[in-house]
Amino acid sequence: MSLKKLRDSIFAAARDSVPSTNPLCPKCKKARMSPRHGTRGWFWGCSHFPYCRGAMGMSAADRKREARRRGDLDPGGLKG
Repeated sequence: MSLKKLRDSIFAAARDSVPSTNPLCPKCKKARMSPRHGTRGWFWGCSHFPYCRGAMGMSAADRKREARRRGDLDPGGLKG
């Protein structure tokens, strides 16, 4: 399998595992964003990372939705 085909299959798997309600990446415009937690709190990061480094801030409503999706009891712990 060529490297390009392997990379495309990995991207397809990543794209299929991300809910379609997540925002589209503003940088590559191909992939959905995934919720990430960094040193400064929660943010949206491109699911094609490290090939695409698109990122954007996550609103309080998005943080609460992700907390409910993951089953966190204390969404207040997601402040960021």
